[in-house]
Amino acid sequence: MKTRLFSAFALLFVIPVLALAQSEPNAITGNISFPFSVGKASLQPGEYLFAADMQAKLIRITNKKTGQSVMANFVTRLSARSQKESLVVFDKAGDHYMLSELYFAGLDGFCFAGATGEHTHANVVGK
Repeated sequence: MKTRLFSAFALLFVIPVLALAQSEPNAITGNISFPFSVGKASLQPGEYLFAADMQAKLIRITNKKTGQSVMANFVTRLSARSQKESLVVFDKAGDHYMLSELYFAGLDGFCFAGATGEHTHANVVGK
């Protein structure tokens, strides 16, 4: 009887909670058409998944084709720009792009240590 009760509990509560933990509600995908850097890591053009780990205060950046992944510390949180659109912002100094800001639709944004000195911005709309 106890085994059946535990099994029913697992099916109704534990498994759905684990499935939610596996999904990435705080994640966006962006097709980045240029090489860029995040901290000391250099990443090649490609489709990337940007996933926020709110507890660890990190952003995991994964190349969807190669599986290469880096973790990035953010400097501070930013207020949301849009409730409907996710955005990846890069600082561009010369021909070098650095991840600068990341905005999740409906959530706060994240600011990274970007370019110092004169630079412009390049935005990539996320999905």
